Amino acid sequence: MWKTLFDGWTIEKGKEIRDSCIAYMDIDDAEIKAQVIGTNNYDVKIDKYLNMSCSCPQGLYLGRCKHLAGVLLKYDEISLECDSVFNFDYSRQEERLTELTEKETAYKEQQSEYWRQRTVEREKEKQERARIREEINTERKKKRAEEARLKKEFRDAVIEEERQRRQEIAKAEEFERRRKLIDKLSLLDIQNLEHYTTEQLKAMRKEMQPQITAKRIENEKARKAQAVATREEQKRIEEEMCRKRWVEEQENIRLRHEAEIKKLESKLTPLIPNEKNEVTIHAGEYLSLFNRPTDLCKKVFGCYCNAVCSSGFFIPMTLLGQYKGKYCVWYTQFGEHTNRYHYGQLWTDFMNKEKDQIIRTYNSNQMDILTSKDKEWSETLLLVFGREGRLYKFFGVFEIEWINDKNPLTITYKKIADSFTYKMKRLLY
Repeated sequence: MWKTLFDGWTIEKGKEIRDSCIAYMDIDDAEIKAQVIGTNNYDVKIDKYLNMSCSCPQGLYLGRCKHLAGVLLKYDEISLECDSVFNFDYSRQEERLTELTEKETAYKEQQSEYWRQRTVEREKEKQERARIREEINTERKKKRAEEARLKKEFRDAVIEEERQRRQEIAKAEEFERRRKLIDKLSLLDIQNLEHYTTEQLKAMRKEMQPQITAKRIENEKARKAQAVATREEQKRIEEEMCRKRWVEEQENIRLRHEAEIKKLESKLTPLIPNEKNEVTIHAGEYLSLFNRPTDLCKKVFGCYCNAVCSSGFFIPMTLLGQYKGKYCVWYTQFGEHTNRYHYGQLWTDFMNKEKDQIIRTYNSNQMDILTSKDKEWSETLLLVFGREGRLYKFFGVFEIEWINDKNPLTITYKKIADSFTYKMKRLLY
């Protein structure tokens, strides 16, 4: 009976609500309460006289909707399964139908009036927009006309400026031509050339061109001669200044070198023979400036050296006579510096922190290059001098401690004395 209150489309949509969208239903003897899930959660209420309400827009405006139809369909389904205490009173169904029909009719009339008014408003808005567009178009036309006028004025101004500029250029060119004519004729010492017109100056230049050419050639020769003399004088002055600077630089270099030598010589320990003409050198003393090994030999031992070896060994003549070659001098540079060459081999010398042991390591490890004399290691007592900057420092007397002839070839020397005494027949300074 209640289905007469709904149209067929609403009942069909209500079946979808019945099947899947009803969250809960509460049925008592007064009314049915339910909540339906849709775009939002909608509250549904239906009493026994079919007074219905739903919080959806259609339910609020029309009094009936698919949510109400769905709840009623769900109620019919429940009432078939079990007896319900809730029964609809259909005595006022016709009134209810009339009421809903009137409400729907009023709503439709209200909507029609709304859309009629909306149509009128839209027509007014359309006319207003047309009026505004017409005003905008009129304003744009005025603006374009003004821009066209300004552009024309600007073009006219540019044309006038260009005309004036060309006139000024023509005047400047005319002035430059007149100046050149006056400059050429002034070579002949003609007076009051400014009072002549340009045409008169042209005629005079054409008539006197040979004299002008001859005078210009004469002046050019004089100018070139003057320029040559000036360049020669400037060159002479520059050479004189360069020579003075070179002399000053050489003098400064000499003075710096002398000062450096004096500073280094102040660190040297003087070699003073005793009454027996013996000289004793001690470990830690700086005894010579770095130069050639022969200078070290002359400075320390007062003689020339014999058989200077590329590996840093030599025998001073003084020691050769006194000790029959038992001692030889070994000069080297300790650290990462690689010395070269000992029979073609690279080698490096390291001094330990206690200054009592030296390790020589050969880099190439070519044992077959050494001669039989080298392999005998006859040079067993060594006066070791190490280079520190530009000074030679005496480290003491060393001898071979042991030899490791495997890869890498290594020779270890140990210190046996911190001082060494020898006789010096004469000092060579």
